[in-house]
Amino acid sequence: MARKTDYYLSQCAIAASKSSMTYHLGAVLVKGGKIISTGHNHHRTHYDGNDILKHGHRKPTSMHAEMHAIFSLTGMSPSFKQQVQLSLRRTAASKRRPRFETRFTQAACGASTWQRVL
Repeated sequence: MARKTDYYLSQCAIAASKSSMTYHLGAVLVKGGKIISTGHNHHRTHYDGNDILKHGHRKPTSMHAEMHAIFSLTGMSPSFKQQVQLSLRRTAASKRRPRFETRFTQAACGASTWQRVL
């Protein structure tokens, strides 16, 4: 088992060495004990082109190593719009969690009290 893990990690390191970014990251997809795809993080200067046209961004976009591995396997990657929508859903879900906060209130009689508010 350790030999397979070492092999997968070595292939991941080889994939990461192909990255031109500051942090070299790699990914391997394994099915049935065989590597079916590899990927590395890299710059995508014009991911879909629409973002630059609509918003005027000139900042390069990067593709994650695991996304690249999936793209290499299937030839498809999620659109920029789908990624933004997923990010917004995650943010909305995190806001639904109950949070506790403590508020300082001053009662009508002038006495100060602390409340725990849900």
